[in-house]
Amino acid sequence: MAVDTGTKRSAVKTMMEKWVEWERDTKKLYQDMYKELCEIGEIAAANKVKCYICAVDEELIHAEKKLIKLETLGYDIGTIIGLQNHMYKKFEEKLKNLFI
Repeated sequence: MAVDTGTKRSAVKTMMEKWVEWERDTKKLYQDMYKELCEIGEIAAANKVKCYICAVDEELIHAEKKLIKLETLGYDIGTIIGLQNHMYKKFEEKLKNLFI
């Protein structure tokens, strides 16, 4: 309650940008690993890394779309609050699946 709307808006913007950057960096790292594994003939390991690349690519697309949507909305706090429940449920399910 004590945090003003501008500060909240700025924090959401910063975190969204960091999320997109994280996904891009992760994809690049996996692509570099894939290339190196192929070059040394570790095809099975490269194929495993390829699966990670595809998963990160999907997450990157999702993050970029979310960033564009929020930028289009001007980081409207009311809209962001409305999206939080959906995002919470989505990522709660992803976290559960990590430990199965």
